Amino acid sequence: MNKVTLACVVAALIGCGCAVRLESDRAGVAPCNVFTGSACFTISHGDVATTQVVVDYMLYRLKIANSFDVTIYSGYNPSPRDVPTVAWNACKNVLGFSECRERQLGDGMVEVVARPSKEAEYIHVIADGGDQTQNFLATIHPCASDAFSTHCDAKRGR
Repeated sequence: MNKVTLACVVAALIGCGCAVRLESDRAGVAPCNVFTGSACFTISHGDVATTQVVVDYMLYRLKIANSFDVTIYSGYNPSPRDVPTVAWNACKNVLGFSECRERQLGDGMVEVVARPSKEAEYIHVIADGGDQTQNFLATIHPCASDAFSTHCDAKRGR
């Protein structure tokens, strides 16, 4: 469990609030409603999300708009798929991270590996492609946290 999640759980148990702030310089940016150790993203009504805590990382499995699947790893040791013939490129829709690369895996699959700073956890996203996937990727924002709050930045420039 990451420290932000743990802080929010403890705060809820003792009757305190847990502050999460999303800054945006764009009108119409949907606020994040799912938070990892170093990023946040948005899911909508009807989307399905499951979370699995695995020793030192977390997995988020999403079914978006009942039409495509997304798996998000949050931790310090991502394992990109072994596809040496597919080149990595700079991210197009996942912005604001100090490190972000993506690639098309074929059959509409997209893979993204990003982190907001050298000390932060990675997020590793695998989604099954199409225009809706690019729209979902645009909802991912970098976050930083301390013991009491998380600050997520939805500013879309680098």
